[in-house]
Amino acid sequence: MSVALAYFRRDFQIWSSYRLAALWQLVTPFMLIGLIYFAGEAIGDRSDLIKEENGSYVAFILVGVAFADVLLGGLNNLPQQIHDQQRLGMLEPTLVAPIRNLSLLTSIWLFRFSLSLVRMTMFMAFGFIALGFWHSVDPSSVILILIAAEITYLALGAFSAAFVILFKEGDPVRLAYAGFSTVIGGAIFPVDALPDWMEPIALLIPLTHALSGIREGLDGGSIADVAPQLITLTIMAVVLVPAALYAFSWALQRAKREGSLGQY
Repeated sequence: MSVALAYFRRDFQIWSSYRLAALWQLVTPFMLIGLIYFAGEAIGDRSDLIKEENGSYVAFILVGVAFADVLLGGLNNLPQQIHDQQRLGMLEPTLVAPIRNLSLLTSIWLFRFSLSLVRMTMFMAFGFIALGFWHSVDPSSVILILIAAEITYLALGAFSAAFVILFKEGDPVRLAYAGFSTVIGGAIFPVDALPDWMEPIALLIPLTHALSGIREGLDGGSIADVAPQLITLTIMAVVLVPAALYAFSWALQRAKREGSLGQY
């Protein structure tokens, strides 16, 4: 825990030193909230394809944007942090420190995850307080789905971080996958609106199951109601986490042998 807090404090000090950029990151969610609200009102408040919140598209996309930001952050934060450390010349001392890989990955991920939680809270607070959504929410269902999904995406982020360590470049597959997940994973429009041939592909994406379970929990669904999504995400996490840790460890050991950790 002391390692994670040390990394958190370091990342916060770096983030807060760029005051204009930090302020912009805090203001941006309010701009997106306004855009989502007025876009939802223009498109129409009801849709037969949206099952929760009486078909409100505003509620649908608020949940999609808020939670996709948190979950895809699990995919993006680790490789982005590794890439940033490369540019600053700090990657080698960071990765050769006597810290277990799981603890290191968690510590690197923690601060940016916290920022995404703040943004998510802004979105959800607006929907809950200003628009009256989600008053029948079952918090335990939402939290369990969020934890399982975030672990799954954190594992995917570790794979991408291994790529960055080996090849010294951003992972183009990750960027494509993140965009693809957002489009067909139910963040912007219902999965049921996809062509029939795309729906099986959507079921292979963790975001699809995560948003489905989260929306059901926000609409009052119990843990039993979200059990199918929770089981699916847990299986994905159990399969991906060991493989991701192995890939990251292998990439790190190879870079150490080659003496390429300090290269950029």
